[in-house]
Amino acid sequence: MYVGFGYSNRSEKDAFNKAMKILKEMGVKMNSISLDRYYSTRKTLKVFGKETAVYVIPEKNLSRIRI
Repeated sequence: MYVGFGYSNRSEKDAFNKAMKILKEMGVKMNSISLDRYYSTRKTLKVFGKETAVYVIPEKNLSRIRI
């Protein structure tokens, strides 16, 4: 089930950061999240911690990611 998504005409990354801030303020814990390849950087993945399953689309980038 999708809980939410972010969109912005100016900055998708800004919308992502704002959405993450709102979720944190509300105390929402994520079991899993799907991200596109632009959000598959180590810095972004560390935001979620080890308890969250992160799925990167497309998967071919996944073999190069080391947290």
